[in-house]
Amino acid sequence: RHIDPEGQEAITAWSRISTTSVSSRLALFPKTGRSHQLRLHLKSFGHPILGDALYGDSQSANRLLLHASRIVFTHPNKGKPVYLEAETPF
Repeated sequence: RHIDPEGQEAITAWSRISTTSVSSRLALFPKTGRSHQLRLHLKSFGHPILGDALYGDSQSANRLLLHASRIVFTHPNKGKPVYLEAETPF
């Protein structure tokens, strides 16, 4: 995957949660749902996600440090919103 000026629009909002001397923890808010959107956007800024073997450096962490801490979707049968949260494990 790559960023293509002729391709479909992809929008990601973000905010910095914390910073160390070697990395930052970000909150990412994808406004569109393109494949690899978050990973590509961060790589394009010159700051790939730690542990990203495809778009960054797999040696920078022992796993991809990308985690969905909160997801909301409409239940396919009940038609009601489902809210899920999971603490970030790293």
